[in-house]
Amino acid sequence: MAAATYTVVLRPARASDGLHAVALRITKDRKTAFANTGVFIQAKQWNENAEFMRANWVRSNHRDYSLFNDTIRLLLTEARKLALGEPNLSAAALRDRVTGKASPDNPAELDFLEFFARDLARHATAGNPRTAKKRQSILTKLRAFSLLGKPEGEPARVPFKALTVSWVKDYQAHLTTHHHNATHTVNKELQIVHTVLKQAVADGLLEFHKDPFLHIRLKHPKTKKPRLSQEEVDRLEAAETKPGWETIARDCWLLQFHCQGTRVGDILELRHRDISPVRLSYMERKTGKTKNIPRHPRLNAVLTRYPLAPGASPDSYVLPLLDHTAPYAQPVEAAADAGAAQANRKELLQTIEGFTALVNRYIKKAASRAGIDKHITSHSARHSFADAARIMLNGDIKTIQGMLNHGQLRTTDIYLSDLETTELDAATLSVYGPGTTPVQQKPDAPEQPPFNSSPPEEKAA
Repeated sequence: MAAATYTVVLRPARASDGLHAVALRITKDRKTAFANTGVFIQAKQWNENAEFMRANWVRSNHRDYSLFNDTIRLLLTEARKLALGEPNLSAAALRDRVTGKASPDNPAELDFLEFFARDLARHATAGNPRTAKKRQSILTKLRAFSLLGKPEGEPARVPFKALTVSWVKDYQAHLTTHHHNATHTVNKELQIVHTVLKQAVADGLLEFHKDPFLHIRLKHPKTKKPRLSQEEVDRLEAAETKPGWETIARDCWLLQFHCQGTRVGDILELRHRDISPVRLSYMERKTGKTKNIPRHPRLNAVLTRYPLAPGASPDSYVLPLLDHTAPYAQPVEAAADAGAAQANRKELLQTIEGFTALVNRYIKKAASRAGIDKHITSHSARHSFADAARIMLNGDIKTIQGMLNHGQLRTTDIYLSDLETTELDAATLSVYGPGTTPVQQKPDAPEQPPFNSSPPEEKAA
């Protein structure tokens, strides 16, 4: 009986986002099975001539190539040990052992909560603190829900076979009645549960047609996304902001807006080496795609306030927040090992999250100085740009999608579906004739209470 062989391969692209799963192709007695590694990349980031000793399956043009390659090498090593230790297992049985799927050869079934915990650990290890924190909260709720009505001391378990439409609806009702969550919050959490469940389906732990969410429609009430009009952006640019955090927060928002709605984290990570006399070129952390922005007068007006100091390193950041000499700012290959690289990445993302909170606090103060009474955040720069682009490009959604680097046209459509109330008012009034004017609010009409939230602790800039 021939020994099983393993090959790392790239699977066909997913329809949802165009990413390819990296899998182990297991061949035994002329039969083949595939075990997903949990790594998803673009085709251009795949090295088809990779070698095990060099661990170079994922090219260095992916931000997490080192972590992904370490993951693949570790899984491949463990799989080869398993094949040598139990040579009588078939290709399908080896796949089930590698992925944790229950089978006659592997009766210890991995339940959904255990899979959820593993997925959570993967995010935490990869340095995604915000995602890991949110999923930890959901996992705690899932465990508590699974123990309802059970004897004390019994472990929290939800076998995959228990994931039915009734289970989802019961959990949905539990979030509403026990945790008093609003409909939008409940459905957002269920979406995350479904995301993890789809990963289990991709790993072969659950058959696709048994996904209970195929029969459940999660409705999300529309929420007004705060954004600025072009006139308000002009006022924000011209505002006399207080030196320090107010000015930095205002300029961070403007850089996001003038760089095609770039996410705040990418602006915080923008370095002087990313800027040439004619354009900005940098890689987006979330998508792994390169963004090229032609320099224009309004963008230059912000950049000139943050010049590269004489003798300073081009590696220094444009905004004076992140420290380019810190371990978290160094290239992945500069770390002593994979563990150090993961720790550095986690520290970087946590630092970005902390500065983002401060930007969100002070952009409101800067907007107030400009006479803007809106609850805007750093992310509203992205929505504001989408709105401005829609007006200037006559609703060319494909071009706007390219500017925002959205993987799906549907995401861009969501950004653009929330028209400003003033536009709808103007359109409505135009139907009833040019002399029609809106009814003015009575002076004694009660005003809406201002948004109130507890600000995070302030850090020194």
